[in-house]
This record gives sequence, C-alpha cells and structure tokens, in this order.
Amino acid sequence: MSRRGRWLVSVVVLVVLVAALARGILLPQWSTRARLAVPASPSTVVEDPRLTWESPFQNIHPQVSYVGDAACAECHHEISKKYSQHPMARAMTPIDVEGAGVGSQFDRNGYRYRIEQRQGRVFHYEERLSQDGQVVARVEGEVKYALGSGTRGRAFLIEKDGRVFTSPISWYRLTSSWDLAPEHPEHLHFSRPIVPGCLVCHANRVESVEGTLNKYETPVFRGFGISCERCHGPGELHVARHESGDRVPLPDFTIVNPARLEPKLAAAICQQCHLKGEERVLAEGRGPFDFRPGMPLELFWTVFVRPPELRPSYRTVSQVEQMQVSRCFLGSQGQLGCTSCHDPHRQPSVEERPAFYRTRCMKCHEESGCSLPIAERRVRQPDDSCVACHMSKEGSSNILHVAVTDHRVLRYPDLGRTAAVRPLAAGEPPLRPFIAVPSDRLQRDLGIALARVATADPKRLETLAGMALERLVPVTSQKPDDLAAWEARAEAHRRLGQWKEAIEALEHVVAKRAVSEAALTDLAELYEQRGELVRAAELWQRAVMMNPDAPAYQISLARVFVRLGRWTDALRVCQGVIQAEPVNTEARVLSVTCWLRLGERWRAKEELERLLALRPSNGNELRQRFSEILRE
Repeated sequence: MSRRGRWLVSVVVLVVLVAALARGILLPQWSTRARLAVPASPSTVVEDPRLTWESPFQNIHPQVSYVGDAACAECHHEISKKYSQHPMARAMTPIDVEGAGVGSQFDRNGYRYRIEQRQGRVFHYEERLSQDGQVVARVEGEVKYALGSGTRGRAFLIEKDGRVFTSPISWYRLTSSWDLAPEHPEHLHFSRPIVPGCLVCHANRVESVEGTLNKYETPVFRGFGISCERCHGPGELHVARHESGDRVPLPDFTIVNPARLEPKLAAAICQQCHLKGEERVLAEGRGPFDFRPGMPLELFWTVFVRPPELRPSYRTVSQVEQMQVSRCFLGSQGQLGCTSCHDPHRQPSVEERPAFYRTRCMKCHEESGCSLPIAERRVRQPDDSCVACHMSKEGSSNILHVAVTDHRVLRYPDLGRTAAVRPLAAGEPPLRPFIAVPSDRLQRDLGIALARVATADPKRLETLAGMALERLVPVTSQKPDDLAAWEARAEAHRRLGQWKEAIEALEHVVAKRAVSEAALTDLAELYEQRGELVRAAELWQRAVMMNPDAPAYQISLARVFVRLGRWTDALRVCQGVIQAEPVNTEARVLSVTCWLRLGERWRAKEELERLLALRPSNGNELRQRFSEILRE
C-alpha cells in the first residue's frame, strides 16, 4: 500500500476510535476488521455527456431548466389537451378518491386487504386474520399516489416525509380485480421502498436525497406522469425565446423535435422507458433522470439483454426488443420506430384502434397486404383488426393478471412461440448490451450487471459472481470514486463467501460517501454474520437514523442487541416496531426473548400469545421453543 493509502487508513482508524470513545464504546473486534483498500490513484472527474455531446439542440445542456406542462400548454393547447388523456401522461397521478376502489377488499395468505376513505383521504389496510376469520392485528398506510395509467393496472404509493413506499394492494384491469402487488414480499407490509429506478418511467422527475434508497427532496414529484419535456427536453430556452417576442427561425433548436432526429436518436427517447432488458446499469456519475432527448441512450444507460440464442421466447421481453426482431423493423433497415405506428400525443379510443393501426400497417403493406380474403378475415375479426391477429396479447406477460401486446408482429402468430436454446459456452456471460458501448465501460457495466443477476440465479451464482469480479476488480483498482462498481464488487465477494473482501469494499464506500444507506446496511449484515456485534450495532443504529421508517433495520438492530445481551435496548426497539406494525412477527419473537431475560415471564407469555394469534409460519416451532411459559 502506498504512503498515501497508509495515511488514509490511519486517519479513518483514528476518527472511528475517537468517535467510539466519545460514545463510551470500545470496539473489541477492531483487530479483525478488514483494512480499507483505498487505491492510490487520484480521484477522477467523470465528464457529463450533456456538456460534451455535439448537438444543434441547445436544451441538452444540464443547466437548462424544466418549465412544466402548463408552460407548454400556453402555446400548444390542443396538443396538450389531447396528450393529457394519453397513458404516458397518466403514468402517475395524485390519488383520486372516486377511482380508488374505496370499499374493495380481498383475502390472501391469511390476511385481509381493504380500502377505506377517511376525511377525503384514502387508506389501505392489511389485517391479520385468526383461524376463525377475526382480525387480530392490522397495519395501514395512507395512499397518496396511483402509479400506472390504468391501461394494465395500478400500484399505489405511500409517502412519509419524502420517503416513498408501495402498498401491497394493486388493481389489475385485465381481470378488473384487486390483488397483491407483483412480487410483494409479505414481511414488508407497507415498508417496501420505491427507488428512483422504479419511478423513472412513471414520474416526470424526482430528486433523490444522496445516499438514500427512497428519500426524495420535497415536493417529491416535479410534475405527474411523463411530461412534454421528457420527450422534447427542458423548455426554459424555448419559452424564454417565445416570451421575448423575437422572431424564431426554423428549425428552432431551443427545443428537441423528435421528428427531426435521426432514427437512432428518436428511438432513444422511447427506449428510456420501453427498453427494459434483463439489467439496466447507469453510466458512472450519471443519475436516472439525466438523459436528455436528442442524445444517445447509451451515454447514460447500458441495457443488457439475454442473447436471442439463449432465450426460449421473446414473449416476455420489452416492446423494443420484440420490435427489433420483427420483419417490419428488419425490412425497414432500422427506419421503423415506435412513432411509425403510435401517435405520441394521442391514444386512439377502443373503437378507433382497428382502423387507426390498420392505416399504419397499410403504409407499408398497401400493395402486398393480408393474404387472407376479406370475408375470411371478417369471420376471425369482425373489425378487420391487423393487430388482433399479428400482435396478440395471449400469454405475453409473466406478471399476474397482465397481458402485453406482442411487438414481434408475427406473420403466422401460432409459429415462432419458442426457439431452441443453446447452452452457454465456458466463461461466456449470459448478458450482452442491446446497444454497443465502449469496451472499457462495457467491462465495468457488465461486471455490475453480473453481480446483480448472480443473486437471482442460485444455480450459477458462483460462476456469475466470479465473472463479475473478473471485471470489477480491475475497474475499482483504477476508479476509487466509482462507488456503484465498488458496491457491486462487494456483492460479488459476498455471494462467494469472501467476507473479508466484501467488508473491505463496503468500508471503502462508507469512507468515500458519508451517507450511503445501501452500503451501511450491507456492511452491518456482514459484521453481524461475522459476530462483530459492536460494529454491527453501530452501523444498524446509523441506518435507523437515516431511515426510521424501515422496520427491517430496527429488527436487525434489536437482533444484534439481543446477541449483545442488551435486553432493554432490544425491547425498546421492538416495541417501537410493534407500535408501527402490529402484524410484525419478528419483533414479537424478539420481545418474548427480552421479557424472559428481564425476568418478566408474565409479559413474555402475553406477548407470546399475541404472537401465536398472528399465526406465524413457524408457529409450531415457537410453541415448542417457549413451551415452558405456555404451560404456566
């Protein structure tokens, strides 16, 4: 390690020791802590592509401000009026009591979920039911926003002091029913965080509080839905020029007109939301809302997809991926785009759609149209809809109660459903970028993507994590400030059971960034697993201070306190969790243990009875574990 590196380590050690002594806490496990691996290379400044990209459009510059849809509507009233009814414009809205499903309810997994209105506000409830159907505990959340246009369904958001969470309740249009939100973990109740990546395709803009998972500057939402400026870029220069009364030369380069862009740049505007891929990785130094219309998407995001020969079907991939394997796209030599078929300002009504989209099809197929006679087509589709035959929704989504139009535009819809899948070659990554990026950046972004997918693929976890490290170790050794790469490296080390190296990488992140909720919690878990409980308690306390609305952090802190024998502290934390989430079984289990250790057996028995009434999945195990006090 260089002299600079050793000096930095010494300073960090001294600061932590002084802080610990000031709190009256010694760190007996300090000698086993990993040393910080701070590279000796100097910090690097990442260029902002919005400052360096050559474009005639002046509003790609990051200092050009957004003005909001109301300013656009002053001159573009008719377009604005039409667009306000478009699903993109309604991708997120403040909660509307009339359409909030007040009075609806359903039962799932021993819980009852219901929706109520109180004084003009909407509340979602999750109630734990006893064996005979009685409510034994409940938790509630005030819903303030609806996420989704309603075309396929809606999720619902809860905001507390700038932190945004999702409700476990969702609405699905296909079945016109209320049900659990997709993949909602039962134990999170109303505390599932909504990170910026979840909002980028639904909310106009948000500004994250640096280092937090789901806390935003208030007001959280700078406009609802996808605004005019998400496709045309920020409008400050455009509005100022028109307000000045100056004669505006054409073309007007103060605002992006997608129709004047080359196909690749026009496609990037749609791809910022409609190119999902397997993993999306932000370029170093970039934020989820940095993309500017008129610029290539790959300057901001690397979107990884599974190679076609490694997937059995295109049915569940994003619309952009499907479209680009269609004969329509291939036959156009890349000229076909989303707006070839879709009007970005107006969604045709249900009655208009067959004729609207048939007109789009006939632009290319007028001379060589459908091979079926019109009479036969009318038997199959009375409205002669091209889309109904060639872009069906059947079986096109892996999300409960949801169907998505198949954009492969199959000539024979019953064919091409599946394909032969070849096995991966040795050392071959299962991902590739949908749009090419420079090789040096590819290694960094692919390493991050592989570290993520390793977590979701237990069978290939070691292989994928190893591939991630092959790329991330060289990258991080050269880039001490690329904290996203350092966090991904820590995750890969962790998945391989390399605890020391994982801790080293996370300590580096915490040292570089004073506030990092993800790094703090990951680091706390690692120290807890290694039995370094004082350090784990310190980190969990910091995490709780950062996000007091995350019961999982408080449960983890209480668990560490229990292991340290700090029964009163653990009980205090658990009681706070129970007060906020009476259905939380983890907090009640720890509370029973604490009451027993404090000699309050009758309180322990009361808490145990309340716990068992919640019908936890490990109820029999708990009865056996605490059988002695149950017999008292």
